[in-house]
Amino acid sequence: MKPRSEELRREVLHIEALLRTRSDEDIERYKNCLVSISGIKVAGNAVTYNIEKLRDSLISGGIKAINDLVAQNVEIDRQKLRSLVSKAKKELENEGSDKKAYKELFQYLKNFSIK
Repeated sequence: MKPRSEELRREVLHIEALLRTRSDEDIERYKNCLVSISGIKVAGNAVTYNIEKLRDSLISGGIKAINDLVAQNVEIDRQKLRSLVSKAKKELENEGSDKKAYKELFQYLKNFSIK
């Protein structure tokens, strides 16, 4: 739903009406669920931030950073990582590029759940 839309307003009114008919215990349970959902989102943002930070350090750190990462995670393909890092570095130097390898490097790191 779009923020500040009529659809969202009607949905909120509907939820309010449903909550008025519930007990305090039910409402407390719903609040706890919402808090846990928002906590998951925050944790996901932290993971994404860490992967982006790692990607940038690999690009700026060169072969030493790649070797350190591969030493920590043996399942990573060194050659593919080196290739993605070098392509991403060239894309960042070239202003007009679409940064395909830069995005692909992020996805590659994300698949290994590197934090």
